[in-house]
Amino acid sequence: MRSPWCSAVALAAAVALCACADDGMGPEPDDAAEPVVLDTDAAVPDCGFEGLRACPVITIDRCDHGLQVHDPGTPIDATDDICVNHKRHLAGPGFRGSWTDWALSNQRTLAIDEPIDWVMHLSTHNAYNNVADGYLVPNQVWSMSDQLDLGSRFLWLDLIWARGYVRLCHEVCLGGSRQFAYGMQEIATWVDANPGEIVMIDFEAYVEGHFTEVEEPLKEFFGTKLYGPNDRVDSSRWPTRRELLAMGKQVFIGARGDDSYLGVDNFGNTVHRNYIDGRLDIRYIKNFDLERTAGIVTDCWGIQADDNPAARTYFGHNDGFWVNGEDRSLPGLKVNTGYVEGADVADYAGCNLPLISLDYFGFKRCEVVPGCVELGDILDRAPDEERAPYAVWSWRIDDGGQYGDAALLDGGTGRWQSADVAEPYRFACGRPRSESARDPAAWPDTLGAEWRITTREGTWQEGGRACLEEYGADGFVFSVPVNGRMNGRLRLADATGGDVWLNYNDLKQEGSWVINQRPVAHAGADRVVECNGHGGTPVQLDGTLSSDADGDALVLEWQGPFGTVTGSQPTVLLPLGRTVVTMIADDGYAGVDTDAVVIDVVDTTPPVIHAASATPDELWPANHKMTATTVSVDVSDACDAAPVCRIVSVASNEPANGTGDGDATPDWQITGALTVELRAERSGSGTGRVYTITVECADASGNVARTDVIVTVPHDRSNPR
Repeated sequence: MRSPWCSAVALAAAVALCACADDGMGPEPDDAAEPVVLDTDAAVPDCGFEGLRACPVITIDRCDHGLQVHDPGTPIDATDDICVNHKRHLAGPGFRGSWTDWALSNQRTLAIDEPIDWVMHLSTHNAYNNVADGYLVPNQVWSMSDQLDLGSRFLWLDLIWARGYVRLCHEVCLGGSRQFAYGMQEIATWVDANPGEIVMIDFEAYVEGHFTEVEEPLKEFFGTKLYGPNDRVDSSRWPTRRELLAMGKQVFIGARGDDSYLGVDNFGNTVHRNYIDGRLDIRYIKNFDLERTAGIVTDCWGIQADDNPAARTYFGHNDGFWVNGEDRSLPGLKVNTGYVEGADVADYAGCNLPLISLDYFGFKRCEVVPGCVELGDILDRAPDEERAPYAVWSWRIDDGGQYGDAALLDGGTGRWQSADVAEPYRFACGRPRSESARDPAAWPDTLGAEWRITTREGTWQEGGRACLEEYGADGFVFSVPVNGRMNGRLRLADATGGDVWLNYNDLKQEGSWVINQRPVAHAGADRVVECNGHGGTPVQLDGTLSSDADGDALVLEWQGPFGTVTGSQPTVLLPLGRTVVTMIADDGYAGVDTDAVVIDVVDTTPPVIHAASATPDELWPANHKMTATTVSVDVSDACDAAPVCRIVSVASNEPANGTGDGDATPDWQITGALTVELRAERSGSGTGRVYTITVECADASGNVARTDVIVTVPHDRSNPR
């Protein structure tokens, strides 16, 4: 028996798309289930929603589009009737778990630290206008729930105030047009069931004077999951997927329309105005241009004027949500707007176009939906192929990560494959990006245009070391492309076209692919240390402030004149002077970082003179002759094993002349470092002569210690020592 939905489609033969067997899609609810009633404002219906009570019998539509009434066995009592799924999630279950689903989801996760408008998303044009919900001149086949199941993450919706409600319809709201609140509840139900996903919506709104009727359903159904204008912290960029999820935000909405009234309203801080400013408006293929190098997409432009193709604008980052797509709404539009084919989608993915807008999204899924048989489209508006797989720029077909724990770029095809981490290949090195810092403001190459390939081959875990050794001085690290344009640039960087390891793995958890975050090496503060050893000064290094964002255990490797040691606080011997010690922090998952500490070993302590003596220390007889005298010094130094001592001066307590017969000068002569000649004479009227020899000992750093050594010439021998 044919379902009412398919009957409605058959009546609109000009746009017929499917024939279906029965209407038994989706599980029947438990007969004992109690209907729930929403506590809503006037703009939100209190009946007709999935899982909730049906509207009164006298209502034309007792349930929302895509739902049907479930009578729990009390046909006379309609108060316990509830609305259950009827035409939602028809195609999605057959797509979920497919390679395309896995690869597209993987690409979104790969770009988790990119601002959301830097990430390519599939989107559905006039998403509400679909066959499943009974629209007769549709842009889509499947319900919005199915469109989201099939990989669309951006829904284009037209809002018009008609017949007492805000409705989802295009220009003219016919009798079957749907209330806006019902559409928001459907999307919210999907969002609740998919907590890791971000959904973007664009309103082309014509609701002058009825802003509240838009605001209330948004707040009712999305609540705190809605990212509103007041939630934006950094005005210079959109948040990243990671940032949005950390805030508990899964939905953000933009609006455009008649600026004469909509330009000053943001629907109670729930909607961003003009957040697609800078887009290739109109969404025509002919307003898109690209260039290739060696068959690889390298540059892309949006052309603003048909009559001036040279007036093209390069689109990169910080330009808003650029979009290109199609419109298959009516017969004949193909001539004017063009259709987006699979090859076009591949080009867009190669350009990293943020939004690829499609009609009849996932249409070929009809072939795998039970009870649904493709009839074709007599107006030739249906696509000839599944286009979602062409949006996969990364993984090779049917590789869902099952062949190994790390990603390997096939240089010949540009596709990725999972491979055994023990296999030897070269490595992809790029400018620091999300593997180094999650704030895009810290990235030196936001477009990801600069890449280098190592000459060295190694196992995957060696990637960080290899990039550091070959290109670390230029600031390159082991990295991975996060969009199709970056992937193309990486391929062009490798003239040999060989296979290359990428910083992408699921080593920690099978099936959970991540970019390994590089550790942050911290070798401690620069410092000055007093020398305390002849063979080097023991110094304890300190890398305890090093960290890893992924929580990986770090191996800290220190390099210096001592060779190489490991540990968080090793003690090494450093020579006198300045030493730069380099530390490498390795997380064991191909993530490395380096830091250096400057340690100045200084010697500010003078030598210690333990004893000093002269030989001879007494001169006799006083015969006026010069006598050779040698000074001996017992000296030590904490840093210098052989401090140098020398006689720097000699003094006498008597004048050199005029003290008696036979006096001669000079009375002393320094003959060597520690030798001196002293005259054996003294004054006859005095008590004896005392020579004071001053000795100075200096270490290699110029620190000096002094002491005096005494040599006497007694007056006579009547009281010899």
